[in-house]
Amino acid sequence: MDGILNQQHWWALNGLDATAEVLAITDTGILIDMDPVVILTLKVQPAMIAAEFKITGKTMVSRMAVPRVGDKLKLKYNPANPTQFIVMSL
Repeated sequence: MDGILNQQHWWALNGLDATAEVLAITDTGILIDMDPVVILTLKVQPAMIAAEFKITGKTMVSRMAVPRVGDKLKLKYNPANPTQFIVMSL
């Protein structure tokens, strides 16, 4: 699971900003430091002028603020592979 943490750290520093709406969320049963790893399906609107797109990807979220369908999120994503992202805040 260190791989997920290292990747998310990189995306937090270098990823592109976007806002997203949660379309679906699925629990994977995996915990990292008591925080759940989930699969999110998102409708993403990049901060830069770019077309909206949908993605599904795995990410760790705070157990204190697990997103729900319809929630709006701030995230950072890897432009080379948008399924790699980190939720910055609800």
